[in-house]
Order: sequence, then structure tokens, then C-alpha cells
Amino acid sequence: MNKPNVLFLVHVEEMFRGSFPDNLYPSRLRRSASAKKYDRVIILDSDFSCIIRELECVRTGREIWRWGYEPLDFPEKERKWVIPSQGHEWTWIPNWLRDEIDYYKNANLFVGGGFDGSCLEDWEVVLASMDLYYERVEGLIYG
Repeated sequence: MNKPNVLFLVHVEEMFRGSFPDNLYPSRLRRSASAKKYDRVIILDSDFSCIIRELECVRTGREIWRWGYEPLDFPEKERKWVIPSQGHEWTWIPNWLRDEIDYYKNANLFVGGGFDGSCLEDWEVVLASMDLYYERVEGLIYG
């Protein structure tokens, strides 16, 4: 049985459009999200109103995951999932990732989006802390 290919796109949101590397970046995202290469595309959004318009009609999963998490943002039982990060001081391992950890451990994971060295780095810390191995898709990274 082949492993599924999962693409995580970190914060490909309207508010960051000015940081995209070029005018063709949104169309590259759309082509990648629509490609048969990926069995599942998950867009990590700050909230569900921010996704860039080019991806609105593409069938993807969307999960809320943002920057700037702090341990005190969470109830006591959830704080163990707030971990140190280099991009921002802290990041959070979301419950949807923890709930499906076996699926992700048995998948080929790919990461794109941005900001490289900030939000993207936080997401890479999350994946590494859960022993999830991934490949960066350099043409889909910005910032």
C-alpha cells in the first residue's frame, strides 16, 4: 500500500500577499494544491477568513493554527502541548494533528508557505517534536 502524500501550506493568507516572492506564487500554490501528487492538502490558517482567493475553490482541508501562542493562552491540561520554538518564542501542537498522529506518521509529508524562519519554522518545530519527517517544497516557501 502506498503512503499518502500530504502537503501542509503554512499561512498562505491575504495579509501576507505582499511577502510572496513573485506574482506567479499564488498560481503555483493553486497548481500544487490541485495536483494529483498530493492526496491531502492542509492549509494552516490564522482563521478561516484569511485564505488567498486563488485557493478558495481548491478542495483542501483547513485547520486553524496561528503564530504567537503562549502557554497561558490555553487551559492547564493543554499547556503541555505548547512548546518552545525559534520562529516565535512558543508554538502549539494542535489537537487535530495529535488526534491523527498515526495517519501522519504513515504519510509522506511536504511543507510549503511561510514565513521562512518564522511561522514556517514554528510548524517545522511542531512536526519534529512529534517525530514527523517532512520535505520542504522550496518553490512554495516565501518570506
